Amino acid sequence: YCAALNCQNATSGVYKNSSVSFYSFPLQNKALLRQWIQNMGRDMEIPSKYQRLCSAHFEESSFESRPFKVRKNRRLLKEAVPSKFILGEDGKWLVGTPQGFCSVMRSNS
Repeated sequence: YCAALNCQNATSGVYKNSSVSFYSFPLQNKALLRQWIQNMGRDMEIPSKYQRLCSAHFEESSFESRPFKVRKNRRLLKEAVPSKFILGEDGKWLVGTPQGFCSVMRSNS
């Protein structure tokens, strides 16, 4: 399962979504890890090595551009920071920044 609050994407079971990739937390890069956790809006110290975030929480610009490579799982750029989260029960997408969260229109893509 994805470690983000209110995200139901999973690698297996009822919520399996084959168009979604999963990424490990940058445990070796403390500054980047802090950004990930802050943007998630979660109260967690250090995620476990088994926890993952899904691709739904990253902007398209966070992924490697490989026009001639066909891959099921896209490669995340090393400096990528997740910024798209659903924090409210109303299903609104919120974009996380160091200054806080702001609502955005939810797209069907």
